[in-house]
Amino acid sequence: MHKYQGRILSAFETVRETDGSGEEIHVLEFPSESLFTDYRADKSLEDLANLRNQAISNTEVEISLKTKSYT
Repeated sequence: MHKYQGRILSAFETVRETDGSGEEIHVLEFPSESLFTDYRADKSLEDLANLRNQAISNTEVEISLKTKSYT
């Protein structure tokens, strides 16, 4: 992600089962949607695809176009 100026803002579990499975959410930030798209299309990630598929059963991407602050 660093190559595309992306960073993890936060990561947290919403579910953790006794067998170790669960649900984890990562909130990411990229300077632009195009850099995020380039990151997702990076061929070097293909080398990690097998490991990723073993660890992650489902990925959902939500893109926020506006940040809100509640102070």
